[in-house]
Amino acid sequence: MITVNVKFHSNCAVLVEINPDSSLSEIKREISKKVNLPLEEVRIIFGGKLLTDDCEFQDLDIGDQSTLHIFRQISGNEKTRPSGVNEERELKNQYYVYCKECRSIQPGKLRVKCAMCQDGAFVLSRDPEGWSDVLQSRCMGGECRNDGCEGTAAEFVFKCGKSHPDGISAAVLRHVRPNRREVECITCADVRSPVLVFPCESGHVMCIECFRVYGITQLSERRFIKHPEYGYTLPCPAGCPSSEIQESHHFHLLGDEQYERFNTFAAEEYVLQDGGVLCPGPGCGMGFVLDTAGRKVTCVAKDCMMTFCRDCKNEYHEGPCDDNPLLRLSAQDYSVDPFQADRSRWEDQSRTLIDRTTKPCPKCGTRTERNGGCMHMLCPRCGEDWCWVCNKVWDRDCQGQHWFG
Repeated sequence: MITVNVKFHSNCAVLVEINPDSSLSEIKREISKKVNLPLEEVRIIFGGKLLTDDCEFQDLDIGDQSTLHIFRQISGNEKTRPSGVNEERELKNQYYVYCKECRSIQPGKLRVKCAMCQDGAFVLSRDPEGWSDVLQSRCMGGECRNDGCEGTAAEFVFKCGKSHPDGISAAVLRHVRPNRREVECITCADVRSPVLVFPCESGHVMCIECFRVYGITQLSERRFIKHPEYGYTLPCPAGCPSSEIQESHHFHLLGDEQYERFNTFAAEEYVLQDGGVLCPGPGCGMGFVLDTAGRKVTCVAKDCMMTFCRDCKNEYHEGPCDDNPLLRLSAQDYSVDPFQADRSRWEDQSRTLIDRTTKPCPKCGTRTERNGGCMHMLCPRCGEDWCWVCNKVWDRDCQGQHWFG
């Protein structure tokens, strides 16, 4: 086995172990798994040459630590959409969830119920206008219409748009949105939907595929950060302040195996950043906080008990530490092009699909201006309840798919 450095988008790289006796198609399969790209779309460049499947890998003089460049070959009109979602439904949908039953990102439905009796016969005193209204427990009030219940506090749940027998709730992905504004991805510059919008002031946009690559690369290089409120998380790749992903559910998008790595690394980083150490013993990695400042450390795990140097993480020794090349590895910066970052701002886009300032009432035609809040509109002339997104009479589908946003 040899290890090659696979570069993607010119600003991120992963290490891939391959068998030099393998066919190029088998090597592409390993690379596609590592970077989470469809096998049929992976293209490999070495020495300025596109490698085709009929190339003999043994004849390419690719040795250990060589660098391969890859790119994704896609059709110009491709849209990245959740499986089974058509364009009309996606444009109407405002919420996305990670469904553990589907094991994937899916359009979500918002439902309201009484916080006391858990019945859905609950009438809100006002429409929700933002995430704080629905994510904070008992934030909104109203009246329960269930006989015998006097509940006055609402509870909101998100569910997968697909029907599941047990009707379990799903983890809402508040940073993922339908790309109605056709904003370019900050990394690949493609226009896709849905997209992840970072909570920075610029609202930089990243497509889901590039977010997977960004997350896996940063995870492998241990470049996630510890935030006092959001835990182990990632900031906007443009380096914007106050741009961290605010819920860990979003890292389900990296895949099940990578999400497990995320949880493991998060626990380890918590120990390390609080002054603890991780045992370097083979197959151990136990974390613990030391009361003393000495270099000699003995693991407390019964099946390990390794004694090691706190500074260089080698077996304990007297005298100065030998140079450990692992301690000199610096993580590669995941940088983005400043020009592309300026084109990928969510709030500044004014292309053909951006929402108009005013829309006509579907009943009487009176134009109404929306300046924020929910999508439930009330015509000031005829009193019609209508939906800003669908431009039709307000109904339960509108309430479930895009009540606010």
